[in-house]
Amino acid sequence: MSNSFYPDLRKHQLDALAALVEVDRILKRNNIRYFLLAGSTLGAVRHKGFIPWDDDIDIGIKYKDKKKAFKALKNELPKVYSWADWNTIRNFPRLYGKVLFNNVGLIDVFIIVKTSDNLISRKKQWILRKVLFKIYKGKIKYSNSNENQNIYSKLKVKAGRFFSFFISMKKIRELIEKNESRFENQNTKNYLNIYSAYSLEKELIKREWLKGNHKESFEGHLFPTVSDPDKYLKHLYGDYMTIPKKKERYQRHEERF
Repeated sequence: MSNSFYPDLRKHQLDALAALVEVDRILKRNNIRYFLLAGSTLGAVRHKGFIPWDDDIDIGIKYKDKKKAFKALKNELPKVYSWADWNTIRNFPRLYGKVLFNNVGLIDVFIIVKTSDNLISRKKQWILRKVLFKIYKGKIKYSNSNENQNIYSKLKVKAGRFFSFFISMKKIRELIEKNESRFENQNTKNYLNIYSAYSLEKELIKREWLKGNHKESFEGHLFPTVSDPDKYLKHLYGDYMTIPKKKERYQRHEERF
């Protein structure tokens, strides 16, 4: 964690918590279900709050609620916060939404989409997601430090920019939306956190994990999470109750918008 970016990490965490309380209120008022995801679920189960070195909160909403949720958060968040997605910030380099405070991310709002129970079809959706995201970033001429670390990564950035010349931004966005909704009308057993940084198989979420009204304590509040956090966390992290060594702890969220 960069001390210069977050001079007081705990204050930043509490800012994120305060924002989550507002998000929880807004989504409940609009009858939209959401779930703590990834490191925030891990924090709730293992630490009853933030992972001590974590700097943001991850939540997920189903694709069917995406437009309604994004609109509600844009319009109803207190003015101290701002909502960021590709409709509110020009050249926004993400395909999910973020709650910001002083232009710094507090909460990532991921999109949980239906995915095929057939492995090949599922992989096609995942690969297309990666290709379209590269082209989208090429269109807005964006790349992060991780994408400039080696020749292979740089070539992928250049390829995205090359292909972006041959397709309009409108068409790119249409293809991205189509890929998100590809299996929406099917009765699939699996969902996918489609824009996470983890692998395809790690980001699979069983349909039954999204049922029920299970909640976990997080910094003294009860927030919804998947119905079986133990199975979800084992699937995502393996031996999740073991605290990683200090050198294995990292963050990748230090970015202003």
